[in-house]
Amino acid sequence: MSGVESREYKELFLIEANEHLQSINNELLVYEKDNAREHVDSMFRSVHTLKGMAATMGYENIKILCKSIENVLDAIRDGKVLFSKIIADTLFVCFDILHKLVNDENASIDVSSYIKNLEDLLLLNSNISLGDNNSNNVSINNDIIS
Repeated sequence: MSGVESREYKELFLIEANEHLQSINNELLVYEKDNAREHVDSMFRSVHTLKGMAATMGYENIKILCKSIENVLDAIRDGKVLFSKIIADTLFVCFDILHKLVNDENASIDVSSYIKNLEDLLLLNSNISLGDNNSNNVSINNDIIS
């Protein structure tokens, strides 16, 4: 692939990725108000598409963060996780991190803490619903979502 083609693909990625990011932010805002499944489905599709686009371009941090967001959205739409303000806040922060990663390919952001927060949200909710007393092992880093 020539440098011109590479630049064109990057520009196309940037345009499409920002459209998906705008969509997921808007859908989450609306979902907070009406909890209609269609909004979660729409967010999932956009995040899934962004993940695939990032994988194609070799943007690993975007891909793995999207996968963790997909897991949370999938759990919400399957009724395994009850939507809450902490989930919304965590998703919004992750969407902001995705925006930074998309718009600055040189951004050096360690996404592991964001992924851990998303995983902990799933574990915490699972522990509560199963009545497991191990929920003390799960902690949401409020510094990240503040």
